[in-house]
Amino acid sequence: MSQNTTAVEQSMMDGKIYERNPSLDSNKIREKLTTARIALLIRQPFFGNLATRLTLQDATDWCATAATDGRHFSIMKTLLIR
Repeated sequence: MSQNTTAVEQSMMDGKIYERNPSLDSNKIREKLTTARIALLIRQPFFGNLATRLTLQDATDWCATAATDGRHFSIMKTLLIR
């Protein structure tokens, strides 16, 4: 990690969900997203294949729901805790 890169930025560049709030379990969120992507792979193979290639990112700071740029799947963590 370079000196100019914060831990949050490095975590997002690595495609990991960064844990800020201990009440939100990153593994549980990752498991929900993985399950949903596998279900999409079974129901809609073309789109499921695209979705499984995206790396997951935490977008809690800048996105109200979810977004993608074609390489990353960015999602607001609290959206999945329902």
